[in-house]
Amino acid sequence: MNQGLIVGRVRDEITGHPVAEAIVGLNHVQSTPEAGGRLHLYNNRGAPSQNINVETDSGGTFDLWFFWDPINLGQVMEVGTPAYQLNVMRPVREGSLIQYPVTRYRGVLVAVVSLRAVADGRLPDVRSPTSVGSTIARTAMQLGRGVRIPNMFLSPGRPSPEYYALLGAAEIEVGGE
Repeated sequence: MNQGLIVGRVRDEITGHPVAEAIVGLNHVQSTPEAGGRLHLYNNRGAPSQNINVETDSGGTFDLWFFWDPINLGQVMEVGTPAYQLNVMRPVREGSLIQYPVTRYRGVLVAVVSLRAVADGRLPDVRSPTSVGSTIARTAMQLGRGVRIPNMFLSPGRPSPEYYALLGAAEIEVGGE
């Protein structure tokens, strides 16, 4: 399975304060119409899953990991920058009741060479100042700053669909309490 990661922060749209304990759910990742329009997602146990959820920490940040089948690499590359949708549910306490109003967020993912391939020794180590890996790491860091990352087709060895990962970043503002 190939990895996917969406990192982000959930903040209150009025105060700008981080929102802890919000539930962030990955609803779908876009695919080609011929493939049904959505990429098949898998949870961290390798089981098919239509929604993958994570909770924000005390700083309002989250790391939402998902997995996808490398057989779908052609569909991902054909789409270019696949769109995704997150459903964010902020806990709103009213007396003894807790409600979870939903905020929808749409973003795009980029396909990059997977750092898992670096850890497995299949690609150059990112800590090497002259390696292709350092370029990958610098480019991935740009994603967190809102800079579009181009698709990368780097293959120092035999090409393999397992080399690719999908990355995304989200700054999400949700309504006040």
